[in-house]
Amino acid sequence: MIKITQLFLINPDGTTTELTTEGSIKDVLKTDECYVLVADDKRKVYLWKGVKSSVRSKFIGAKRSQEIRGQVGMH
Repeated sequence: MIKITQLFLINPDGTTTELTTEGSIKDVLKTDECYVLVADDKRKVYLWKGVKSSVRSKFIGAKRSQEIRGQVGMH
């Protein structure tokens, strides 16, 4: 199982909001949103695109995931 250490919500204005995760990650993720998930133990950054999320959110999420990858030192 992958342990998520950081979770960021992609906001419609292009910013991100760091969320706290208590319990299962599946209870936090919504189908109309995009999220960037950081797993330090695997040294990976994931982009979660909800099936009902907008194309704009997916595009912004892809860009932000690369920026977050650089910030957390996972080049």
